[in-house]
Amino acid sequence: MIRPMRHLFEEKNPTIIFKLTNATVNGANVKANGSLTMAGVTKPIVMNVVAKVLADGSVHLSGSQAINMKDFQMIPPEGGDGYDKSR
Repeated sequence: MIRPMRHLFEEKNPTIIFKLTNATVNGANVKANGSLTMAGVTKPIVMNVVAKVLADGSVHLSGSQAINMKDFQMIPPEGGDGYDKSR
């Protein structure tokens, strides 16, 4: 049995961090530029997200971005090509 999370080296780096550097807003569509840190490796990333203003005034952002685990020096699950297809 494969435990997928072991491939993220979570014991040493328990968090995944996205830091926004700038964003372009066009209505509800947001192009978010920033850096993504996984398994202790940081890479630039661009994500397209959708913004929704909630009743309390806060903003909910949702989106997704395919990543290659090998780009972050992680070991893909056995038989995997480095991409997370779990969504």
